[in-house]
Amino acid sequence: MKKILVAVLLFTALAYSAQSQQTVGIVTSTSGSVTFSAINDIEYRSINLSAPMLCEIVSSLPVDIKLVEGDEGSIEISYPKQEEEWLDCRVMDGIRLIIAPKKDAMPKSTVISPKTPIIVKLSTSKLRSIIATADMDLEVECDRFHSWLQIISNSTMSIVAESISADSKIEILSNSTSTYKVKHWNTNNLVITNMGFLLLDGSTTAKSIEHTSSGIDNITLDVNCHKLDLTSVGSGTICYSGTADDVNIVSMGKATIRTSELNK
Repeated sequence: MKKILVAVLLFTALAYSAQSQQTVGIVTSTSGSVTFSAINDIEYRSINLSAPMLCEIVSSLPVDIKLVEGDEGSIEISYPKQEEEWLDCRVMDGIRLIIAPKKDAMPKSTVISPKTPIIVKLSTSKLRSIIATADMDLEVECDRFHSWLQIISNSTMSIVAESISADSKIEILSNSTSTYKVKHWNTNNLVITNMGFLLLDGSTTAKSIEHTSSGIDNITLDVNCHKLDLTSVGSGTICYSGTADDVNIVSMGKATIRTSELNK
């Protein structure tokens, strides 16, 4: 009972900490918003946070993220109980969700991996930046984003979605292995930059498409645009179909570029 009381008091103190930062790594409460579960026989703890102005996600640890319907800024983070002492999972400045190890605290071995990742469920309509420097799986159940969305992958990243919508611009930067199973990219400007391996298929009604690649592409995209600019010095296969009023293609690599289905 004493341990439970101490943990509850700690959780209460955290709840009233500065609004610019909420930390989950040291929460050990067995009541309130903290729950328990198991994944692959590893005990997980979960905690709920609130960040109504949340617009950025930065992760340097393996993580599964699911964007869901819910109260604006609601966040649920689940993590292996045995690793909580060195985890730094917090909302910084009220806008940025950080998922990282504490400085100089990460152990040589950890159960956190793509098979047993940190799990995040959140609801926000303001998300404008997603940056992954470790493995990330992103599932979009609720398509609500800022008008300008940036997705940067510096490690293995997958996205599954019916649609991703950002009225002004969507920027995709892949520096590693990226697999994007998105049926529709809904935006005015679509910018794709690949310096790793990028698998992307689906369709878009973006009026302007700028595609630059020095990596390996496996891209099949149906378009309806005013302008399509493609510069490839990499390899792989790039297929564009649909309609494009102005098409500019520069190929100096080994990629197979197929545009025979354009403007048929």
